[in-house]
Amino acid sequence: MFGRIFGNKKKLEQQLSQEGGIVAWATITDVGADFATARVDGFNQVTSQTDHVKVTVTVQPDNGEPFEASFRQAFTGLRPFKGWQCKVIYDPNDRSRIAVLEDSITPPGIDHAKAERASEMRSEAMAAASSGHMAEYVESLKARAQSGELGGVTIVDGRVISPGAPASKPDVADQLTKLAELRARGVLTDAEFAAQKAKLLAEG
Repeated sequence: MFGRIFGNKKKLEQQLSQEGGIVAWATITDVGADFATARVDGFNQVTSQTDHVKVTVTVQPDNGEPFEASFRQAFTGLRPFKGWQCKVIYDPNDRSRIAVLEDSITPPGIDHAKAERASEMRSEAMAAASSGHMAEYVESLKARAQSGELGGVTIVDGRVISPGAPASKPDVADQLTKLAELRARGVLTDAEFAAQKAKLLAEG
């Protein structure tokens, strides 16, 4: 039933990629929550959640006039919020065939170049986690941050790193406050927040 209501956006995304669909930045102008589904383990703990929502976006094609689209989509990772930005892929001949590229959802106030870099880093982190090479990825991220490749001050593995400077150990209370803010904004899931919190307290 849910598949019929919300469609298979991942499948649509793949089809549009193969058929020459257009990718463009969009601003999320409205989000209407319909319902959420969750997976639980043998201890009745939620292991993953899928938010099924109606999304309205204003799409800004590189070449062409902006247009609005409303559609339903299921989000298994970071869900969209009103005022945030994202990338969409759509059929130029039938704009009702449209999907949000879930890994591109970004809070407001971040320019597109930084948003692109953040999306790439999320993909890299997910790949490192799934391959069991997270420790190596974190070390490479520290080196990139210190060399200035990531631009500006970066928080890596719970430590603030400035280009050309060694990693500094943050105040645990301040770092927990920052993590709580990220969770409240939807950047971190409850599970990610709990893991980072435990790590900070263990190191503090």
